[in-house]
Amino acid sequence: MDLGSIVEVVSSTGDRRRYAVMKVLRVLEGVAGVKAEEAFARIVGGKLDPYEALYRFVRSLQGEGLAPKSVRFYLSMLVRMLRMAGADVKSELLRYRVPLPAARIVKTDRAPTLDELRRILGRNGIQEQSLVPYACFDWHEAGRVFTVEAWRHALR
Repeated sequence: MDLGSIVEVVSSTGDRRRYAVMKVLRVLEGVAGVKAEEAFARIVGGKLDPYEALYRFVRSLQGEGLAPKSVRFYLSMLVRMLRMAGADVKSELLRYRVPLPAARIVKTDRAPTLDELRRILGRNGIQEQSLVPYACFDWHEAGRVFTVEAWRHALR
């Protein structure tokens, strides 16, 4: 399968996926030092070690400061594309030869303490205070309403 067909198949789910595919190809070109078509041909032909290319690919994405989940997403996309092109990329070897970054929490949020909740209710007007009974009634909303991030402006 040629690279154009692979790109079309993988990016067929929408514009966001197309952007991701283009990013994968751009980073691969930077890592391999040649155009994406040539990099794929070298990997499939055995002239370029796929695991070494994938290792450098992951390191390049980490160098950009991407979250571990994003690195894993782009790596899985590239592995899928390489397999579609005919490259022999084995999951067992990939796990050992391409160490992935440890998962970390990128965004943290928490429920406010009782003291913070008192400050929220004491400093705000009737509109903000009217959210409290609504959030208490619908626990799905409570998870979104009662977070420190949502009330950051009131806790200053």
